[in-house]
Amino acid sequence: MNINAAEVVLYGSAGTARTIRHLVETGHGHRGASVVRAFIDDFKGGDGQVLDGVPLITFEQYAERLLPIPVCITLGDPRLRQMLAERVAAAGGCFVTYVPDATPKRLMVGDGSYLSNLAYVDGNSAIGRQVHVMSMAHVGHDTVIEDFVTLCPMVCISGYVVVREGAFLGAGAVVVPGKPGRPIVIGRGAYVFAGAVITKSVADGAKVAGNPAAPLRELIKRERGRR
Repeated sequence: MNINAAEVVLYGSAGTARTIRHLVETGHGHRGASVVRAFIDDFKGGDGQVLDGVPLITFEQYAERLLPIPVCITLGDPRLRQMLAERVAAAGGCFVTYVPDATPKRLMVGDGSYLSNLAYVDGNSAIGRQVHVMSMAHVGHDTVIEDFVTLCPMVCISGYVVVREGAFLGAGAVVVPGKPGRPIVIGRGAYVFAGAVITKSVADGAKVAGNPAAPLRELIKRERGRR
């Protein structure tokens, strides 16, 4: 695991990649700045392409020329991030982990995760591998965030919560507190829409929205019942 490496390759070239580039190159709230050597784009890279002054390359070019430089995968989709992480690892690559200066030292953070300097994560929690915790997100005490989870901006997770592998929480989603020994669980691969308020556990693979959050079919029935 490399913490805040001097050089980094960003896998992805969309808006999130450019945002992360700005933050890591300025060292904004992180322990030292990183120079972005290239963006990897499987569709637009190669042939001398450049994005904001940085080479835009294919994965094959990365594997041939830049393999020793650690990678930060910038895609927000947990499934795609897992697929790309496996691809990088299979080629012999490694990952950079970005942890803000203010993060408590006792906090456990897995390989390849990115924690925005504008996010708050309580030191009595744990973050898995390849997790994205974006700007203004809040992760309370005694929370476990498993591998390949995405917490979009302004997500608020209270204490005693477990977010299972590959879950996605949209911007502004809120998870109310669980209880010791009885955490609220966001299931594996669940998708929580922006602004949803989670008041009870969410099943694996479920898609929930609303306040209080409910599966989409239940929301449709709820709305029809009001008419």
